[in-house]
Amino acid sequence: MISNPVTVGDAAIIDPYKDFDYTQYPFDVDGFWESFNGKTPTNDPSDNSPAFEKIISELRPNLILEVGTYKGKSAIHMANLTKKYEIPAKVICIDTFLGSAEHYHVNQDLKRKHGYPTMYYQFIANVMHTNNQDVIVPIPIDSLSEYRILKENGTIADMIFIDAGHFYESVALDIKLYWELLRPGGVMLGDDYCEKTWPDVLRAVHEFFPDQKVYTEDNKWWVYKEPVANKNWSW
Repeated sequence: MISNPVTVGDAAIIDPYKDFDYTQYPFDVDGFWESFNGKTPTNDPSDNSPAFEKIISELRPNLILEVGTYKGKSAIHMANLTKKYEIPAKVICIDTFLGSAEHYHVNQDLKRKHGYPTMYYQFIANVMHTNNQDVIVPIPIDSLSEYRILKENGTIADMIFIDAGHFYESVALDIKLYWELLRPGGVMLGDDYCEKTWPDVLRAVHEFFPDQKVYTEDNKWWVYKEPVANKNWSW
């Protein structure tokens, strides 16, 4: 169950894990998208970029927003890291769970039932298989709508991970909107920084951050938001 549930406006988020039989879905965070970046897909959440641990161990974020979550591999990895470093965090996963334009181009991983994607249930099962119900909160909505809700609710995050669509228009909009919700000293991290495969990601990142240092490692990019007070950054 969700402890200390996150609220949207005046309403508490309904516990999505209550009475869900996760055993009907085998653990599956394997993503064919990893092969687009030259990696062999694995079913191990810890098989992830070291950038996550660098940032989480130093920033010690209490609120992480993940914009685009897919099957939850990165969310589970971040949740596990917050537990490793004893950080009382929440990872809020914002996704329609209907797939992005890329999914429909290749028709992969949507797990359709009667034509309708069911990735949400696979995601919920994966969270429960790893016992991260206390940290991970799914918000099944598009990123634009959730941005408006979070903004009106006065939500400010310590860390934001951008990993939804990969085409320029969607990446650029997510960066622009969610940068507003990042606290000074916080970090925005993004996936699929790969010029050969996802040139639109690089275009969106560098257009929005023309004068700021963009750090990169293992197909991840990140930028920290100034001012950084009393913090010894060591990237």
